[in-house]
Amino acid sequence: MRERLSMHRGHIYDRAREECAELIMAICKARRFGLHKYHPAAPELGDNEKQIRHEIADVRQVCDELERFLGDPIYKEPRDAE
Repeated sequence: MRERLSMHRGHIYDRAREECAELIMAICKARRFGLHKYHPAAPELGDNEKQIRHEIADVRQVCDELERFLGDPIYKEPRDAE
């Protein structure tokens, strides 16, 4: 089994899962409290819309990294499930 740690932390699969979960949490928070609300204890972080946009950027970045890890499906044989 090929193991690869991401630039930031842990295996790429774990990082992808974590970043997707963070986006889901940001979306749930905006749905519950409102898109333009912010946490009163941390207004410097911006409103929920800003947090969603930040998490989208993180998910895009980790998806690019995951695609590089998986390789080009056109030229590679499918890998057995790990």
